[in-house]
Amino acid sequence: MKSTSQLQEVNHYQDQDFPVNVYYSDIHSMQPPGRWLRDFHWHDELQFTLVLSGTLTMQADNLSLPGQAGDLIFVNTSLIHAVTQMSEDGSYASLNFPYRLLAFFPGSRMDQDYVLPYTAGGKFSAFSIHPESEWQKELIGLHKKITDLFLSNQVKGNEYSICIKIASMWNLLISNFHSSGNSTSINLLRQQRLQSILLFIYAHYADDLQLSDLAASANISVGECCRIFQNILHTTPYGYLTNYRIQTSVSLLHRDLPISQIAGLVGYNQVSNYIATFKRIIGCTPAQYRKQHLSKPDIPSS
Repeated sequence: MKSTSQLQEVNHYQDQDFPVNVYYSDIHSMQPPGRWLRDFHWHDELQFTLVLSGTLTMQADNLSLPGQAGDLIFVNTSLIHAVTQMSEDGSYASLNFPYRLLAFFPGSRMDQDYVLPYTAGGKFSAFSIHPESEWQKELIGLHKKITDLFLSNQVKGNEYSICIKIASMWNLLISNFHSSGNSTSINLLRQQRLQSILLFIYAHYADDLQLSDLAASANISVGECCRIFQNILHTTPYGYLTNYRIQTSVSLLHRDLPISQIAGLVGYNQVSNYIATFKRIIGCTPAQYRKQHLSKPDIPSS
């Protein structure tokens, strides 16, 4: 079971005195290990995700952001987000760094006028950047240069250069934000409420949960709970809970546990209901999944 802190991703940097990282991901894995496909989370850092190949969809705030090779997707600090879809040939590089890196020092003029109004102030949430105008091409080019340094293990000795590139990316973004047509702002209260509900789901998904339980975890009405999920995650609360239970069971299928026990561990009292739901979401039965992915003799289902 996930602990209540696991909705927040804590980035672990190779050099704690240089809090910048690039996460490379394709359809098979992420390096260094981090929050991957369909794993909704949030972090304090700003994130710029460059689509390297194929296509993907990033879901953040109330937006579904498609991207193809060459596109860049920005996600602001503390926004719940995840890559929800990626083509078989898809890959991306996510540049993460704390927004305080842009301020030079706390309370500076840069911090007050050019960083906090766009981060803590919630001026914008998430949006795509396409290589169309000159400033967009320049911003994407800077990201590519940073990504190349990380993927070729040439960070050491280039830390200052990387920071200058990051500051230049931010300056391009906020200087051209209004002309880009992306005027989405963050509904901070709804984000906080959604975080509370997801933390509750991660802690209690194995229990017999009702919609009223989810709403109560954020001290809101059932109607508002449904609206938040629909507006931000584009699904229903029960739909999210069901998908989370099934995705959690996938990892359990890699352990030597009977399928009937796995069903109970993820909140299903009836094994038949679990198997039917698993097949609807994953496309095969739990036993078929186990056989295809583990290449081991079938473990008894009871």
